[in-house]
Amino acid sequence: MLKYLKGITRKKIFQYSSEFAKYLKGLKIKDVEIHFQDLNDKEDIRIFIISAGYECYIKEFYDEKVTVIANRFIFDEEYFTGEIEGNDCIGNEKIKRLSKEIDLNSIDQENSYAYSDSLSDLPLFQLVKNNYFIKGNNIEKFKL
Repeated sequence: MLKYLKGITRKKIFQYSSEFAKYLKGLKIKDVEIHFQDLNDKEDIRIFIISAGYECYIKEFYDEKVTVIANRFIFDEEYFTGEIEGNDCIGNEKIKRLSKEIDLNSIDQENSYAYSDSLSDLPLFQLVKNNYFIKGNNIEKFKL
């Protein structure tokens, strides 16, 4: 997909990102929204969205309370180069990037949650005790 966006201006990329996010918001994922809203309503927690998706559209979903860790586009002046910064944000790369935001040893495993729709996120699941696997519109408790 990135090769199709190469050469497009930063402004246009962010416009497309906004439009794509609006489209995705229209697809109601009831269980996921309920779980997320319950967590987001709590005052004393930090929420990290760690995704192999692209930061430019993922940030459209969340307020400043949520830290988004995802693939970031590289721009040369005002034009997209067709590349992302660093390695693709999957598997152990997610752990590496999270460790730049927080001390992984400080994670309260009993009171932390991980949600994923991919088994490539097993490294994230190993950081916490409350793991949930997303299948379509459903969330199921996941045990390691």
